[in-house]
Amino acid sequence: MNATHTLRYRQNSTAILRRSLGLTQQQLADYLNVLPQRVGDAESGRRALTMRGNAGIRHTYLLLLLPPAAFDAANMPERILEPPVAGELLPIPAPVPPLTEKAREDLAWRQKVCAVEAKQLRFALAQRLARAQWQTHIRHMRQAVLAAFANPPANAVALRAQVPDDDPATTADFQQLLAILLRRSARVEGLLAPATLAHDQLRLYLLEAEAVTLAAWLAASETAPIT
Repeated sequence: MNATHTLRYRQNSTAILRRSLGLTQQQLADYLNVLPQRVGDAESGRRALTMRGNAGIRHTYLLLLLPPAAFDAANMPERILEPPVAGELLPIPAPVPPLTEKAREDLAWRQKVCAVEAKQLRFALAQRLARAQWQTHIRHMRQAVLAAFANPPANAVALRAQVPDDDPATTADFQQLLAILLRRSARVEGLLAPATLAHDQLRLYLLEAEAVTLAAWLAASETAPIT
């Protein structure tokens, strides 16, 4: 990251740094040796972290270790993802037989139940997909930063040559924290296990197909004579 790149994102760099690594304000504050409120002030723009203090230098050094992809909005995962549909909805049988009033009421109730359950499942699945994608992004950022701590880029090396690390023990603790968080984040892959995802997509497909089919049956039955 060059100086222009750093300055371009100075205003929200603290928020990007914390979110990209999946840190709490307390965890980032511990690395910077400041109070969590200081991190919150930096994220909101009330009080930026400057290079004049040790916290600002530590902040800048960590930014230099972060991959440029973290600053590219195009690489940021979506908040909500649209779950894919398994295929075309089930065909509607024709002709629809005449329905009694009781049968029509039962089908109308079932159609509403299917529609509500499908909507809830689609929303839950969308959130799961988005969360899993975001966690994958965080895991890649953590891996990159840990690797960069071990083998810093040239600009980070130049910074440390000018200003040595003021608290190596805290830096070591932070690397250990990232390693622990990285191991934990691998568990989220279970959210996208092929069998689990396929089963949920099948449930969604069947619920939506039934809701659409029953709605068509009911619409067709409105013009049919009641037996």
